[in-house]
Amino acid sequence: MVKVLKGIGAGLAAVLVAAVALYAVSWLRGPSAQERQALALLQNPPPPAEGADGFAALWSLPYRVPAAERNQILRQDIERFSRIPLPGAAAKESNVYFAGIAAQRYPALENAAAGDPEWCRWRATGCLAQVRDAMPAYAALLQRHAALLANAAELSAYAHFRNPFPPRPDMPFPPYQSLSRSLTGHAYTFVSGDREAALAGVCADTGTARRLISGSHSLIGSMIGSAMLEGNVSLFADMLAELPRQHPLPAVCGEAFAPMTALQDDICRMMLGEGRYVLAGLSAYEAIEPDGSLETSKAARMFYDSGKTAARMAPRFAWYCGEAARSQLAADLPLHDSTPPPSRWSLACVSNLAGCILADIGGPDLQEYARRLQDANARLRMATALLWLRRQDAGERMERTALSGLPQSLRSAGRELLMDAGSPELTSAAYAKPIADGPAGASLRLPLPLPGSRLP
Repeated sequence: MVKVLKGIGAGLAAVLVAAVALYAVSWLRGPSAQERQALALLQNPPPPAEGADGFAALWSLPYRVPAAERNQILRQDIERFSRIPLPGAAAKESNVYFAGIAAQRYPALENAAAGDPEWCRWRATGCLAQVRDAMPAYAALLQRHAALLANAAELSAYAHFRNPFPPRPDMPFPPYQSLSRSLTGHAYTFVSGDREAALAGVCADTGTARRLISGSHSLIGSMIGSAMLEGNVSLFADMLAELPRQHPLPAVCGEAFAPMTALQDDICRMMLGEGRYVLAGLSAYEAIEPDGSLETSKAARMFYDSGKTAARMAPRFAWYCGEAARSQLAADLPLHDSTPPPSRWSLACVSNLAGCILADIGGPDLQEYARRLQDANARLRMATALLWLRRQDAGERMERTALSGLPQSLRSAGRELLMDAGSPELTSAAYAKPIADGPAGASLRLPLPLPGSRLP
């Protein structure tokens, strides 16, 4: 019996030595070359933005803040927010919604009243008809929100809208929802008869949407820009459908509807911005006192390494900046990262099991968000095709054969522009899944009415 016990003890000791050795090898093992390269992309700060920064104006959009005070208010809010402990720290203030100074000092410009008609939505159709059916009600609604619409119109003068707040899990975002009010204003202006002002307004907002996509460096900013672009392109096409094809367009429309030429750059910036936000959350929690959570408890620290966890996460964001994404975008195929996920049973996870579990928790569907930008680009290309078609000599009605002369720059290798017989619309396939507030069938196609197709 003694020999048996000694044998068991020796076996357990050997197992323990082997386990310690395996843990040590795993602990000393650094990230893979692919992970290091991806992490370097995320750790490099974005290049300085060029042109006028409009974030301060966007931040105070729904309040009556004098233009000369907007930057100062933004700086004060950043300072106030930076002093608030992270969620999870021992402070009541950390779990309170952050309210900016403008909300406390200045009158709000959003003034809802009983009986107000519904605002047009970016991802819904029929805004012109919706406004036309209730003109007196919309006149009162828009008059009450004239100052808000004026603030929103000022945003077209800015080149970018990069969020300067510290990237944290509770990072505040500007009141993007107020941007959508302009869509109703442009529709009302159009049906009231001032077509030039309506066209100029919707084209200016299209330009603002494009700069939100390219100049926000964040997932939420790019997605708001994508929705804003979709809504304004649809309204612009509806306006063209009710105008003769010879009707002149404001100069601002030429720049607003120029095709996107750097879609991968836009998607890459968006994904790197989201990656920096996620990794900043990991780093921020390192400063919090251990509170028993998976990533901060003393027991878990033996099996958690923030650097290795960040490196494990990085490739999923950096993929959108690589050659595989570039090839798919060049062919206008739905973006799809076919890279197999890293195994949790790998040597790297022996000493970082908690980090591997944390890194593998499902986050935002990056692929789906990238496809929404692909669809925004396709919709913009369709609008540019409509402008080309309205310049052609095709009689009173557009003919299907007119598309045969479409310039190569307006064609897609992956999804064809179609003009169905009996339907006065230009359509293209959609790659993104339908969104809750979007029109039925949005996941199947992107329809836009043809110029002049709704004339009597």
